Amino acid sequence: MKFLFLLLILFACNNLSYSHLNLRTAKKIAKEKIFFDQFDKGDGTIYCGCKWEWTKKNNGKVNLSSCNFPKRTKRSQIIEWEHIVPVWKFGHNRDCWKEGGRKNCSIKDPVFREMESNLYNLVPSIGKVNNDRKNFKYGIVRSKHNKNYGDCKSKIDLKKKVFEPRDDVKGQIARIVFYMHYKYNLMMTKKQQKLFLNWDKKFPVSKWEILKNNRISKFMGHKNKFVTGEIKWIIR
Repeated sequence: MKFLFLLLILFACNNLSYSHLNLRTAKKIAKEKIFFDQFDKGDGTIYCGCKWEWTKKNNGKVNLSSCNFPKRTKRSQIIEWEHIVPVWKFGHNRDCWKEGGRKNCSIKDPVFREMESNLYNLVPSIGKVNNDRKNFKYGIVRSKHNKNYGDCKSKIDLKKKVFEPRDDVKGQIARIVFYMHYKYNLMMTKKQQKLFLNWDKKFPVSKWEILKNNRISKFMGHKNKFVTGEIKWIIR
């Protein structure tokens, strides 16, 4: 009985911490507990694979020479937290958004606040790439890689509003997209579903994905089961 009681307390604490997350707290956790040792190894920044260093003033400073990324603007030099499934995607149809935009949703809508601060959906990105991507959908960009990104292999089509991430993270992105749409019952076109199913199959789970999944689950109280393989996406 005593052991069961302790398990119940631990379960309650995990859910309490998750339900009380806000974006500011989530970013702090992501920096200090999830990506704390990834700045100079592993995948690097999500879209370009650049190394960075953590700083006190902001989330991080990009090591531009590590990926030959051009020093064009201030946002080219800093780390920002990218939402794989954009905030606009899961927010713009909600009543709170129509009444006062994202800020209003963050204050008044607990479900939106949970989605906005979901640790599985947050990844480090170069600020400029984060800004360029905006709420563009993921897809295939037929042109060569963006010259403005140096050696970065991710591509963007500003006219068609399509962003194609580098191959190394396509599978990871697909499994995050599946998780967010499954958990929050978000809508996705069949074309997008087929695209992500292809990425999921072609680019299997990496060691870093498994480690990241384990780290995040300690704060979220659950794992992304599309990473563990417990759930498979079915086109709907």
